[in-house]
This record gives sequence, C-alpha cells and structure tokens, in this order.
Amino acid sequence: MRSTFAGHTVGPGSFAFTNETGFRQMLDALPAAIYTTDTKGRITHFNPACVEFSGRTPELGSDHWCVSWKLFHPDGRPMPHDECPMAVALKTGRVIRGAEAIAERPDGTRVWFVPHPTPLFDDKGNIIGGINMLMDITERKQAEAATARLAAIVECSDDAIISKDLNGIIASWNNGAQRLFGYTAEEVIGKPVTVLIPSDHVDEEPGILDRIRRGQRIEHYETVRQRKNGDLIDISLTVSPVKDDSGRIIGAAKVARDITGRKQAENALKIAREQTEAASSAKDRFLAVLSHELRTPLTPVMMVIAAMDMNPDLAPDIRDDIAMIRRNLELEARLIDDLLDLSRVTAGKLRLSMEMVDVNSAVRHVCETCRPFILEKGIHLHCDSSAHAYHVMADPTRFQQILWNLVKNAAKFTPERGDIYVSVSKTDADRVRVRVRDTGVGIASEVLPKIFDAFEQGDASVTRQFGGMGLGLAISKALAEMHHGTIRAESGGAGAGSTFTVELPAVSTDKDSHTAPTKQDSMNGDVLRVLVVEDHADTARLLSKLLGASGHRVKTAGTAAAALELASKEPFDVIVSDIGLPDKTGYDLMREIRAHYPMKGIAMSGYGMDEDLHKSREAGFSDHIVKPANVAQLERTIHRVVNRGD
Repeated sequence: MRSTFAGHTVGPGSFAFTNETGFRQMLDALPAAIYTTDTKGRITHFNPACVEFSGRTPELGSDHWCVSWKLFHPDGRPMPHDECPMAVALKTGRVIRGAEAIAERPDGTRVWFVPHPTPLFDDKGNIIGGINMLMDITERKQAEAATARLAAIVECSDDAIISKDLNGIIASWNNGAQRLFGYTAEEVIGKPVTVLIPSDHVDEEPGILDRIRRGQRIEHYETVRQRKNGDLIDISLTVSPVKDDSGRIIGAAKVARDITGRKQAENALKIAREQTEAASSAKDRFLAVLSHELRTPLTPVMMVIAAMDMNPDLAPDIRDDIAMIRRNLELEARLIDDLLDLSRVTAGKLRLSMEMVDVNSAVRHVCETCRPFILEKGIHLHCDSSAHAYHVMADPTRFQQILWNLVKNAAKFTPERGDIYVSVSKTDADRVRVRVRDTGVGIASEVLPKIFDAFEQGDASVTRQFGGMGLGLAISKALAEMHHGTIRAESGGAGAGSTFTVELPAVSTDKDSHTAPTKQDSMNGDVLRVLVVEDHADTARLLSKLLGASGHRVKTAGTAAAALELASKEPFDVIVSDIGLPDKTGYDLMREIRAHYPMKGIAMSGYGMDEDLHKSREAGFSDHIVKPANVAQLERTIHRVVNRGD
C-alpha cells in the first residue's frame, strides 16, 4: 500500500502533508539526520541534524546521498557508494531496514549509523526520489564494544569475578570463579553467596553487605572461603558497589584472588625465620656460655702469673717464661672476644652506647695499656695526643677497642727496635683523625685491598710467623662504620711499614662543661674496702690475696646471700661481683645493694656479650670487666669507679 506524502507517494505506514512547506518544516524539527534526494541520489533537502551528523553542509543538487563520506561495512570493509543502503533503495524501489554502516567524516572521525532509506513514488508508481533517516549509534556501539571487552576480560581472568545483589544472591559467575571454587554458573547463580563461606566465617558477609550499602569499597580483604569439595582456600577479596544509571546502589561486584600459595610461602618463611632466630639465639647462648666457661678458668691463672711477676727475686729466665705464658693467655682471651664480636657484627646484634668521648684521653689510655707489651718487644712507642681537646660521639669501650686493635696490630708486625707512632689531629672536614703508623713488615699491594676482610692476613706464612686469626681489623672496620666513621690502610709494600687511619665526626663541647674529672678521695684514702663476690674458689682466693697486697681491705663471699649479709654488717666502697652466682644473678644482687647501701659496683664475668654489658648498666654496675682480667686492670677500674662522681 502506498500513500501521498507532500504530493508524493511513500511506502506503507506513511502519512501525508498537503504542501511541500509543511513537509520540510517537519523534517527540520526532527532531531534525527534526515535528507531527501532525487532519482539520481542528489540531495534536494536536508535538516540541521543532517549537517551536524555529516560534518559539513551538503550542496543541494550536486552532493549525493553519501556527501563526501567514506563508507565501510560493519566488519571494516570499504563500501562502494553505489552499494550504500540509499543507492540500493533507489535502485530497487525497496525500503531498506536494519543495515548498519560506518561513515568517515571529512575530518577523519568515524560514526556508526543505521540508515532508513525509503523510496518516494508519484501517483503512477514511478520512483521520483527518496528520503533517508540516519540514526547515530556510535555511543551504543562503543558501549557494546566496551561491554564486550569487559566481558572478555572477566571470562579470561584467572581471578574469580562475581556479582551479587544487596541480599547476597549471586547474579553472575565467570570461568575464574568456576576454576577457583569448583561450581559452575548454573549451580550457583541465584543462590546466596554464603555457599562459599565456611561456618566459622559466616559473620563476615553481613558486615560486607552493610559497607557496600553505604557505598564503601573493600580492598584486599584476606579471608578464607570453601570450595565445592569442601577444601578451604585463602583468598584476597576486593568488593565494590554496583550502581544503576541513576547512581543507586543495586549490588556488589567482587574479585576473589587465590592467595593460598602466597600464604603457604609466608608461613614457610615465618617458620624458617623462627627456626633461624631460634638457632641464632641458641648459638648466642652457646657462645656466651662457652665464653664464660673458657674465660673463668683463665682468671686465676692470670692472677697467679701477675703475682709471680711481682716477685723481685724471680730469676730472669723464669720471668721470661711468665711473660710468655701471660702473652699466650691474653691472646687466647682476645681470640674469644674477637670471635664473639665477629658473630655479633655479622648478625647485626652489636649495639653501641653512645656518649661524648675525649679522643686524646682514649688514645693515652690505649697507649698506656699496650705499652708494657710493646716495650717487652723492644719497640719504641710514640704517643702524640693533640694539644687541642677533640671529642666524638662514640661508645667508649668500642672506640678504645678500635684503637687497641690498631696499636696491637702495629706491635705484632713491627720488629725489635722498630717504632710505632700514634697521633691525633683534626681534618678540614671537621673530623677527628687518629693515625697509627709503624715501621714494620708492611702490607703487600695485592693484600692491601682485602686487609679488612675477616681471616685475612696475607699468605699462610704471615699467619704462621705472627699468629692470630685476622679478625681484629675486620671488627675495627665494622665498628668504625657503626660510628659513621672510616678506617683505611696504607703501605708502601713489603718492609715499608703501614699506616692505619681512623676518622670519626667531631662534636663540639662547651669548654667548661666537659672538664676532666678530679680525683675524689675515698672514705679511707687510697685504701679501699672491697667486697668480692665470686663462687669460683680459686679466683676469689687470688683476688683477695692480690688486692690485699695492694693495701685494700677485702672480704669475699661465694653467694649473693653471703654478700648481702656482709654488706649489712660493715660498709664497703665497692663491690666486685661475678654474674653467675649459685643463688641469684649478680644483676639481682647489685639491685639490692644499690637499694640499701651507698656502694659502687663492678661486674666481673665471663659473660661479655653486648646484652650482658647492657644488663650490668641497668642493674647499677658502674663498669663491666670481662674475664680473664689482670689485677692491674681491676685496680685501675676500682679506683676509676670509686673516684668518679657517678
């Protein structure tokens, strides 16, 4: 059936205007792009929407249906102009519906559209032109493409991607969810999501849904879920609200990732770490006990050697033998300390107690400590401390250990009648420099780059000739770096001597606030009242004998209880106590002493780990001597502790 349309006949379902003007006004008012053509496809009228759609203003009578477009089929193939839907409609006299096409505008942009070409006929049924309406479906196609891409991503994802409504009913289920949980989409869509939740975790879902209703996103929530076969799996959940076009929350989308492997790895790592820490703690305890057990028997031997050496009537050859015994005992003690220090440095467990240190004082102290050994070898020691007061922030004990290692190392490799020079200066970079130079055997050029490596002394002949394990320099380097300092070695080669230089950042100090401590007299002048607490009978006896020979009044106790009883009966200036006592620790004893009596304390123990020294300070001891200790060292420590005002 055909009807008249502005004097022309159109296809079925059309309606008629009585004049051309009304027809065109109607076309111009429509939002869709509409144009008319003659029988050859030349445009005879177009509405404003057509201009916007085509990207240019068509020229009436010359532009055809496709204006200047390039046309393409939906699959991207070029579409010849004479095959476009309008051309087909004019050629066949048929109305074309449902065809989609792509047009490329003059500016290069592309639009998807659906044409609705309809031929126009006169009263006799002859085609006199056509009318076409173009529907822009670009946004729809883009949305469909985005939806298709998203769907492909969802289906290809290894993660489980699930949607549910606000009642927790599953609405969608991807292949990743099937692989992870074992259910097919048909088995779970329409069922509550709690089918995946173990009984001891069901209280999680109401909280999740409540947060989703409030518009909150839940990210990387780690929990446990249950597979179809009953297996439990560790998962990480990310849950997001789903909104409709009006912005109303209508459900939730969640991504569940299997983290079972990661959790297993974390647990394995945790177990391995705990086992490593347990082994490390066991090793530390073993080393501490071993150190104590090795050091304790050395103490009375060292004291006997010291007592024998004090005898003026001792024959020269016997005195030489005693000196040899003392050197070897000191070497054994040093090796024990070095092994413990290296173990702590390697494990990162070495701790520093920083305070302001007078570098000149520390250098003089180290030189005086090492002088007997150096003079015994017939070496000349030149200690040139600076006339200026230089200070650094350092752990006093560890700073002196660095210097002691360098001076002892110089003495070790310097022959008889050689020289060792120790000097203090300040660099232009505001650092304090301590330099130890010797005229010894020197360092070969191939050894110099690795001289600070543990167990490195050069070739085996060096170790055989000079002894030692090559640990002192490695420990010194680690200690210097822990103090934010540096240490370096220089040598001209074999026979040219060596120079070791330590530099630490200088710190300024108020001249009046850091004056040297003045000696305070004890209650009894130079004669001190000393309480020795030592359960090793030989050590206690020798300590009492040697300190008594120096004029001190000494009392001994083998237990903490006996020490407390003595302290309650008479005053003492200082207590020298072992740590491992039969009835309680020396730490506990010192706390009780400090609570009731005005007495200084010195810990003397085979336990010399950093934590042992820290515990000593916390308990109230003023100093901590690690066994084996010689009497001279103990004497100096006693006077220093008693005469300083701490």
